[in-house]
This record gives sequence, C-alpha cells and structure tokens, in this order.
Amino acid sequence: MTKTITWTELDELGVRYCFACKNYGSSMVQFFKDDIDKLASKLIRLGVSEEALTEIYNQHVYNILPSAD
Repeated sequence: MTKTITWTELDELGVRYCFACKNYGSSMVQFFKDDIDKLASKLIRLGVSEEALTEIYNQHVYNILPSAD
C-alpha cells in the first residue's frame, strides 16, 4: 500500500526556498536571488521568522552553519 504525504503551502514554499538558496549559492545567478526574495516574503506572511530564513540562506549560500547558542 502506498503512503501519501500531504503537503501544505508552507511545506512547498519552504522546500522551494531551500532549493533556490542552494542554486543561488552554487551559481550566483540573479534569477535565483529574485526567487529567494519572493519566497521569503510569502514565508514571512505565513509566520516563518526572518531569523530562520536567514539561517537557511547562510547555510546554503555561504555554507555557514548555525551557531549553537
């Protein structure tokens, strides 16, 4: 029996944000940066903190690991 995974809008946007950050980090193509900005705005409206998005961005674009504060 196949198990179905239900995706919410937040899940989909979060995954797209991570991939946009990874793609921008490896290519520095402006298209991906524009996509990151659009997705971040939508995620913030859905309640995701800017700090969390910044951590994801830094991790994928600059390869900076989050601090253990």
